[in-house]
Amino acid sequence: MRAADGSTAREVPGYSWTMTSAGPQESIAERNREAMIRGFARWIDPDELLRDLEARRVGCASAEPNTFLTWNDVYVDKLPPLSALFVGAASPFGQWEVIDFLAASYPTVGESFSRIGRHFALINPHVEFVVDPGDRGGLPHLEFHHKLSEYDQFFDEYTAGIFLAHFRMLSRSELRLATAHTVRTRPEDPAWRAEIERYLGCVPVYGARRTRITFSHEDWARPLVGANPRLRATLEAHALELAREANQAQGFGAKVRTVIAQNLREGEPRIGDVARRLGMTARTLQRRLQDEQLGFTALVDAARLDLARRYLADESLSISEVSFALGYSEPSAFTRAFKRWSGSAPAEYRESSRQVAAQ
Repeated sequence: MRAADGSTAREVPGYSWTMTSAGPQESIAERNREAMIRGFARWIDPDELLRDLEARRVGCASAEPNTFLTWNDVYVDKLPPLSALFVGAASPFGQWEVIDFLAASYPTVGESFSRIGRHFALINPHVEFVVDPGDRGGLPHLEFHHKLSEYDQFFDEYTAGIFLAHFRMLSRSELRLATAHTVRTRPEDPAWRAEIERYLGCVPVYGARRTRITFSHEDWARPLVGANPRLRATLEAHALELAREANQAQGFGAKVRTVIAQNLREGEPRIGDVARRLGMTARTLQRRLQDEQLGFTALVDAARLDLARRYLADESLSISEVSFALGYSEPSAFTRAFKRWSGSAPAEYRESSRQVAAQ
């Protein structure tokens, strides 16, 4: 699929964090694909990265847990240690939808981390987000405990980069880490080590058993400028509803939605192409969707709405660029479809999201 500037739209397949919302099933699967590609282009040609990833993904169904591990293997083999830290740091606020806005609604950094940990399965169901507030004499810290493997360096580093960037913005402070533990070995390049240390605010402890980021008590207690108790109650209820729906959505329809989303930039998804990706005939795909009372066209619309909301959150993309990325030949067609799905025009939705983020 060609973007507005004539370039070919790219994606990072196979790495996903699933979340649903009220109405049609939605997800934050591969939430920030384009920003990720642009970020990693600093170190590797995107085409080379995608070719390697696709070669390793052969035979892996897109919704299976081993696709998480495949992407991490490529990251560890091909990219500098802790490079995902900076790609995460460049991710826009709002990428994690309700989780980002919920995090902003709490009064302090520490309370926000403690509370959003309860909803972390919406970001990645294969990771346990462990928060120690430091009540027993130690410093407050966060850890990631993985269920599919001992390590997931990409997820840990990418998420740490997002956390630091977003909470620095929300607290309007430097928010330097007291300590940072990483499972990575110490990089040999002193300039690269210095860049990592500048971003973290400390010299990392390399070769650790788990990724851990530790804060001073002062930073843990820093107030967040957008704290909003009334909005918080609404977002908490929304997150709980999302978790309930996510638990119900791990069926066949979820796998079809994932494949549809990956094919959108190549043009209008066809049921035969999606069926082949899933290793079945179009008739079998239709029958299984009917068994779950799902329609193929409705799943395509839901996938487009999900991607549209993601792209609209990135204000560096024009409405025209978003429409082309979603497979529309004309922005007017995308505007009509988005209004039908969401009840508002793309520009209205973007402005509304901006106002919420500014609260």
